[in-house]
Amino acid sequence: MTGFKIEDLIEEKGQAFQIFVKKCPKCGKEFDTLKAEQIYCSAECREQALAEFEKTERERSEMAEKQGFVSRICANPDCGRKFMPKTARQLYCSAECSKVQQPPTPEALPTPTPVEETKTKEKVCPVCGKTFVANSGRQIYCSGECYRNRYKNICKVCGKEFLAGAKGMLYCSRDCRDKLEIERICPVCGEKFVTNQKRRIYCSDRCRIATKIATKKKVCPICGKEFVAARNEQLYCSQYCANKNHKPYSSRIVLEATPVPEPPTPEVVPIPAPAPEPPQPEVVPIPVPVEKTYRIPSFNEKLALFNEWADQFFVGENLNAILIKKYVKNLFEQQKECDVSSHIFTKMLMSYCVDKGYVLNPLPLCTSSDRIRILNKVNGITYECIYVASSPVLPEPPQPEAVPTPTPVEKTKTKKNVCPICNKEFESRRVDGIYCSNACKTKAYRQRTAEYMKAAKLHKNSEYNRITFWQKITNFVRRIFKGNR
Repeated sequence: MTGFKIEDLIEEKGQAFQIFVKKCPKCGKEFDTLKAEQIYCSAECREQALAEFEKTERERSEMAEKQGFVSRICANPDCGRKFMPKTARQLYCSAECSKVQQPPTPEALPTPTPVEETKTKEKVCPVCGKTFVANSGRQIYCSGECYRNRYKNICKVCGKEFLAGAKGMLYCSRDCRDKLEIERICPVCGEKFVTNQKRRIYCSDRCRIATKIATKKKVCPICGKEFVAARNEQLYCSQYCANKNHKPYSSRIVLEATPVPEPPTPEVVPIPAPAPEPPQPEVVPIPVPVEKTYRIPSFNEKLALFNEWADQFFVGENLNAILIKKYVKNLFEQQKECDVSSHIFTKMLMSYCVDKGYVLNPLPLCTSSDRIRILNKVNGITYECIYVASSPVLPEPPQPEAVPTPTPVEKTKTKKNVCPICNKEFESRRVDGIYCSNACKTKAYRQRTAEYMKAAKLHKNSEYNRITFWQKITNFVRRIFKGNR
C-alpha cells in the first residue's frame, strides 16, 4: 500500500487506532504513525542512518587498531564483518547477527560422562545393633521400628518406659512432671521451699524484686548519692546531674582566630546638645504574673523523699501494724506534694524495707500473691493492706477484752382495747391495734365489701332500666315513621 493516508484506513476498517506523532531524527520532519517503535519517517532515512552508523563504526575500529586494540570477526558465517568489541565477551557485530540461530558444532557439545555404580555401604543400627546395607548416605536406622524407638526413655518419677517425642524428654506425662519436687534454699531470705520448676531460684516475687533492686544500685559520679538505676546504662541519679557533666558544643570546638584589621576611626563631629524636654510623669510598671515552671521529679528523687518520710511515719503504732495501703499512699502525697502511682509506691516501700532490714507483708498474714486483704463488712469493700514488721517473727495478737453481759430489758406495758366485732376485751401490743384476732379483722373487711357491692348493684339496675326505657321510645318512633311512608 503506497500513497495511503491513516484517515482513509480508519474509515475503511471502522476501528479506533492510537496515532503517534513523531519527529524523524534524520530529516527532522514530523509524521504520523500507528507503530510506537517506528523511529524514521521512511525507508530512505533509515538506510542513510544505518550507512552513517556503519561508517562511524568502521572509523572507530580503524582508530582502535592504530592505538593497539584487537578487532574481531563476527561469529555469524553469513556476515563475517570486522568489528571492535565493546566487552571481552562480545562475539557478534550487532544484535541482528546475535539473533540468528547457529547449529552447534560437535566440539561445543559436552562429552557424556560414564555413570558410576553406587557403592553399597554397610552400617550398624544404633538402636538394635544390627548391620545393614544403607540405601543412601543419610540412612542411619535399619527399619521404621528402630526409627520410632530411637528416643526410648525411662520416666524419672514413675519408672515407666515410654517413647519420647524429642531427645530431651525425661517424663512420660505432665502429671509426672508436676509431681517432681525439688528442694531449694532462697538466696535472699534463706527459707527452704519446694518447687517443680528447674529454673525457679527465689521463694516468692518479693525476693526476686529485692535482688533486682540490690543489683541496680549505683553511685552518682556528680553528687555521690546512691540511687537505683532504671536501666543498666544509666550513670547519673537525675537529669540535673547529667546536664552538669555535659559540656556545650561550642566549648569542644577550638577555632583559630585570624587577625582582622581594624577599620580607621572616623573624625568625631560634635553634635549640638538638644533642648531640655519638659518633665513627664513617672510611669508605674504593671507587674507581670510570673509563670511557675513545674519539673516532674525522677524516681530516685521520689525514693529519697519517701525514705525521709518513712523514717518518721513507721515508728511506734504504725510499725508492726496492719495499715490500709490507699490511706498511707494518700498521706505521703499530701505531706510531700508528690504524685505517685500504686506500682511505684510498692516499689519504693520494698526498697525502704530492704535498706532498713524490715519485712513487708509476712507470709502468715498474706492471703494470696503476697498480699493482705481485709473485708469491710459495713460497705462490703475489700481493702488492700500493708504490714511492715521490724523482725520476721510476728508479735502475739492482742487478746480481746471481756465484754460485759447485757442486762435484761423490761417488757413494755400492753394496752387494753375492746374489739368492735365480738365486743371482747384484749391486750394489744401495738398502739393502733383495733381487732382482737385475724378472724375478726377478715369479718370486718367482708362486711365493708358487702355494703359496697350492694350499692353498686342498685346503681347498675337503675342504669339498665333507664337505658331500656329510652330504647323502647326510639323503637316506637321508628315504627310510626315507617307507617307514614
